[in-house]
Amino acid sequence: MAENLRRQALGRLCEYVSNQNTRLGFDGTLVPRYAGPSKGAEIMATVNASDTWTGPLADEMAEDAKADVDAVDAVFSNLFRDVRNKRDALEMEVEEDDPDANWPNGGV
Repeated sequence: MAENLRRQALGRLCEYVSNQNTRLGFDGTLVPRYAGPSKGAEIMATVNASDTWTGPLADEMAEDAKADVDAVDAVFSNLFRDVRNKRDALEMEVEEDDPDANWPNGGV
């Protein structure tokens, strides 16, 4: 048996995506946010705040900002989830003659 190099590469990619999500201020771990607001809600609170801007247009812009930020958060979270799921679907070890044992040179 040999180590699955494709799985290892996906593991590194998973770690990179998680780190970049964290760096951008999004959740890099995909732990459900039961205790706190979404990133969009955090931004929304700064758009329509008494020390910045209030009123009907501020309400509308705050809602738009929340929707946009939450949509971006969802894209990055889905990327992490997809890479992680692909990695987790692969065996840790493969036969010596399996293309994933010599990935990327022998992989698809």
